[in-house]
Amino acid sequence: MNDVETLQIVLYPNPAKDQLMIDCYEKINSVEVVDVLGKAVYVGKESTIDVSNFAKGNYFVRIYTDNGSVTKKVIVE
Repeated sequence: MNDVETLQIVLYPNPAKDQLMIDCYEKINSVEVVDVLGKAVYVGKESTIDVSNFAKGNYFVRIYTDNGSVTKKVIVE
């Protein structure tokens, strides 16, 4: 699967405290959130992710759709 920068995906709020919302105009097949060490802290299909129990810091959110995948950086406060 290729990274597709043309996918219209918005993550908000960034920085996030309680919830992270994903706006995507395509069907989301899966979402993976990994910490800076590469450890997966969330895997699922939801467009709303509860980040209230995540440690504060930087994370990478990888969103997979039928047309490819996109990785975005998010900060959890």
